[in-house]
Amino acid sequence: MSMGQSVNADLSRTDPVAEGDFHYDEYSVRLQAGQGVEIRMGSEAFDTDLDLGQGAGNAFEPIASDDDGAMEG
Repeated sequence: MSMGQSVNADLSRTDPVAEGDFHYDEYSVRLQAGQGVEIRMGSEAFDTDLDLGQGAGNAFEPIASDDDGAMEG
């Protein structure tokens, strides 16, 4: 993704499945150290969960997670 880009997407049975047996979509954006970014995500059909992290080869290193919105919890 590039900065300022919006994405409207749907989850489907063909999307990857994470631990806990739920489907997810994955997006990546490159940021410079100290650069801020605002990510908004929502659904009327299910509870969304945002995981922010960095790639390490083929692995994902989590940095932050938000299941409540607006980084409330």
